[in-house]
Amino acid sequence: MNIQELLDLASRGVISPKSLWNDKLDDNRAWSDSLKSPILTFVGVVAVLSAVMIVLFGYQIPFIGVVRPTMGEIVLQAVGSVILYVIPISIMSWVAVYLSKRVGGIENQNRAIWMLFLVSIPSLLGQAFATVPMIGLLLSLGLGIYSMVLFYKAIPIFMEVPLEKRLSYFILMILASIVVSLVLHFTLGQFLQPSVPDMGHLEMQH
Repeated sequence: MNIQELLDLASRGVISPKSLWNDKLDDNRAWSDSLKSPILTFVGVVAVLSAVMIVLFGYQIPFIGVVRPTMGEIVLQAVGSVILYVIPISIMSWVAVYLSKRVGGIENQNRAIWMLFLVSIPSLLGQAFATVPMIGLLLSLGLGIYSMVLFYKAIPIFMEVPLEKRLSYFILMILASIVVSLVLHFTLGQFLQPSVPDMGHLEMQH
């Protein structure tokens, strides 16, 4: 995957998502192949971009100052963010197929993983820029909400879930994703995602 394809995914994933979705509906590869490329590649690039933002801006702590993690902490967080994206999306693709079958949709795991990835593009980009002063948190929050809206819209398109079952499917998927995220946070997350940067690297505000 080249840089132009990555930029196309990023821009269309935010600006014209339905057009991008239509291009991926007929992807007949195995879901694991889609996960390797472009999903893993895209998430890896976003992790690097996020690391660059942390190096440039650090973590802004209101009324206190800026915490600048060590390079080791930044690298660990970047690697951890990729792992903690790939594992949940893989698990949730199975959940998506299982629930789809129960509510009258289709059983297609490749579509499920494409759906979950494509609707998460705005959220991923928002997280990458979350440390930018002044606008980062608002941008991250806004794009996260946008991803939720896209997910709701994508359900009948990718999984062909009947419209009258879409809301229940959406709610069950959100609940399942919360459970998966919590389990991973309290297991792998303890090793891969340092929760609090070292306050020894604090730059006081003046």
